[in-house]
Amino acid sequence: MPWKINKIMDIDIEKLIKAAKAGSEVLKKYFGEVLETKEKNDASDYQTKADLESEAAIFKHIKSDFPDFNIHSEEEGITDKGSDYTIIIDPLDGTNNFVLGVPLVAVCVAIIKNNKTIAGVVHNPIIDQTYYAQLGKGSYLEGKKLSVNKESDIERANVSYIQGYKTGNHTEGDMLSRIQNAGVKRALTLWSPGLDFCLLASGRIEAIIINQMEIYDYVPGKLIATEAGAKATDFNGNNELDTKNDSFLISNNTAVHQKVLDLLK
Repeated sequence: MPWKINKIMDIDIEKLIKAAKAGSEVLKKYFGEVLETKEKNDASDYQTKADLESEAAIFKHIKSDFPDFNIHSEEEGITDKGSDYTIIIDPLDGTNNFVLGVPLVAVCVAIIKNNKTIAGVVHNPIIDQTYYAQLGKGSYLEGKKLSVNKESDIERANVSYIQGYKTGNHTEGDMLSRIQNAGVKRALTLWSPGLDFCLLASGRIEAIIINQMEIYDYVPGKLIATEAGAKATDFNGNNELDTKNDSFLISNNTAVHQKVLDLLK
């Protein structure tokens, strides 16, 4: 790669990036093709051979570089080796977008130690961009340090809403209506949580509402956002202490946060 990992980062980040890029190479090969889909839980939750082959490519690196770590991956599920460390893998974040030919997709990988995320990578295979973070060492886009913006006016705020497959469509409609009625600049539903977190970390959007998502959908990107200065709370406004909490609000840590919290009541 033409850019270098920041010296402050540990070698583990480089290994995670290598694994994410291996999955991305698979995705680039299949992007734009008409792919057969296999339903998992409902009509909007499915997998393709791109998901499976990307995961296999990532596994090859993870099992070599982190042989004793547990693995929790979207397609394969949980491999418990009794370690304090767990690798979280989403081999294709944004499968719906991928199948539709919409270039908003990512490969997401993270390391959790006990109940705390210590490293995360989100790689966009279509434009070949790598976001990464390590706990206490900041977040970066290809070597350039990231920071959330300081926008505090809700009317100038872009707010993204993301929900899991177990949450009904009526909930999504209700939440988007609340966001729009609050007079925000734009309500977003991008279908790629990993990239949403990176937009927040980069100062491009102001807040994200996460509602009952799977752990691999939010853990890698959440660390990238918080290391860029984002604030995460539960829906009651309490600071996020549990990595595995699947519903939370994360923002640029301005008055926008409370304004969006008010929408959730």
